[in-house]
Amino acid sequence: MPEINFDDAMMAEFSDEFSEKLTQLNHLLIETERAGEAQSRITDLFRAAHSLKGLSALAGLQAASSITHHLESVFEAVRGGSIVYSAQVSEAGFAACDHLQRLLEDFTSGAEDETDIASCLSLLQSTAAGQKAQASQDAALVHSTPQEEEKPSEDAHNRASRDLEMLRVDPARLDVVLNLSSELMIVKARLADQYRKLNTVGSHLEASIAHASGTSDSQINSIRELITTIEGLDTTVRTVHRLASTLQTQALRLRMVPVGPLFRRFERVLRDACRSTGHEARLVILGESTELDKKLIDQLIDPITHLLRNAVDHGLESPDERVASGKSRRGTVTLEAAQEAGRVVIRVSDDGKGIDPARLRKAIALKSLLPEAQADKLTDREAIAFIFQSGFSTARAVTDISGRGVGLDIVRSRISALSGSVEVETEIAAGTTFVVTLPLTLAMVRSLLVESGGARYALPLHAIKEVVQVESSAIHDIGGSPSHLEVKRELIPLVAIGQPMARTQEQRWAVLARTEHAMIAIIVDRVLREEELVVKPIPSYLRGVNGSSGATILGDGSIALFLDIAPLLERHQQGVVAAPVPA
Repeated sequence: MPEINFDDAMMAEFSDEFSEKLTQLNHLLIETERAGEAQSRITDLFRAAHSLKGLSALAGLQAASSITHHLESVFEAVRGGSIVYSAQVSEAGFAACDHLQRLLEDFTSGAEDETDIASCLSLLQSTAAGQKAQASQDAALVHSTPQEEEKPSEDAHNRASRDLEMLRVDPARLDVVLNLSSELMIVKARLADQYRKLNTVGSHLEASIAHASGTSDSQINSIRELITTIEGLDTTVRTVHRLASTLQTQALRLRMVPVGPLFRRFERVLRDACRSTGHEARLVILGESTELDKKLIDQLIDPITHLLRNAVDHGLESPDERVASGKSRRGTVTLEAAQEAGRVVIRVSDDGKGIDPARLRKAIALKSLLPEAQADKLTDREAIAFIFQSGFSTARAVTDISGRGVGLDIVRSRISALSGSVEVETEIAAGTTFVVTLPLTLAMVRSLLVESGGARYALPLHAIKEVVQVESSAIHDIGGSPSHLEVKRELIPLVAIGQPMARTQEQRWAVLARTEHAMIAIIVDRVLREEELVVKPIPSYLRGVNGSSGATILGDGSIALFLDIAPLLERHQQGVVAAPVPA
């Protein structure tokens, strides 16, 4: 271990900076592989290696220092004209990146010396000396196209100069500020609720003194002074509301970061996937400046990695197949982020062969997921939904990146855990797009507050289509119990929360909410209001039970559960129809 003792804060800062420099090095290697050797770009590669060597030496990482020192020698040899930039130079650079990544992981986990670097050093030394190495292979044809086309001479340092200056702060400190601002939002709501009650009392007092008899002038004056004071509180309450909301917004922005650095690290993922499959592709990156909660970004690495590998392996055709079908030899995979309706939408698209629902139906029957007759009756959308099932795969052979039926089910579960959704848009022979929709932050959710069985619940507003009044005649029984609601001649799965459904109840409401592929009707007693609510975690053993994903404290001090829509639909599909969610 290094002589320097790293505390948690130092370790996090070192890891972030090292990862950032490593991503930059990967990006430069891919750019050089795409556009060819240029003196300015080779200089940037040398500087990136030098920066990593300095960081390694600072932390006392001898193995990493040795790799970066020899990597410097390779780039210096290219820059000096001793060797030319070749496939072997590319492979040596990528091998160094892989080893440096493993060394960083070893260091942060306390197992610094577990990575063997001998083969990497041998490749770097032979490359710098101009010797042919056995490990060298032709480079994969992977290209990256950012949203704004860069000039060939522009280097990573010029790009960095355009970025805002940043101050590194311990994430734990940001969480403290965010938690305090969230508590202030709860106090703000309680203050507003108490003011409404006080204002009601003042109105009653004002009405009573107008008809009072036997009340002294001094008593009347005191009551009127009290009423005036209450009215004056309105300005104060509004000011507190504005300031608390502004503070909350700014506190949330402290954790918002651009998705660009996250997206750029996937250039290497795509390149390696192409090498494994023999496919050729370029990566188009759009919306790099779109901002997202840092905690969300950290949890998106695995899902997007799976989607990109899926696009290359399952989405794109082989180069020969593409040419035969009239397409360019090289496919295009697009990674795009944008803010839409208060949420972040990430699209992973390919211009490949698309998803064939007929082939999926055959695979569903072949794997005995459904009887053949039932599988044949599936709509295209229903058949496509099976690609998210664990163990389902249409790959003809197991490879290092596909064929085992894991991947898309992980994507769906990870995105659902982030209060997000995944949808698929596909067209045969034109390509497939996976649409990931996420909240801007996990801390605040715009919600519809409802009441049922005497308890209050919060439903995510983005998922709600409409609210309708329930007529008894619109409730349909299947299997002897209420299971569907008829809305505009369409039968929609029906669940109740808080209490069992009673046909005799005079007035109830149904909240129609969307999931990824279906609609669900949620029966409630009352629809209260829309509100921006602070999400509080609940114990892990309760998370997901009956659809609950968190809780919030309302203005009157009561607690409301947050409900996710998808688990409610799953309960319906499992036969748990119109059963209460425990209050």
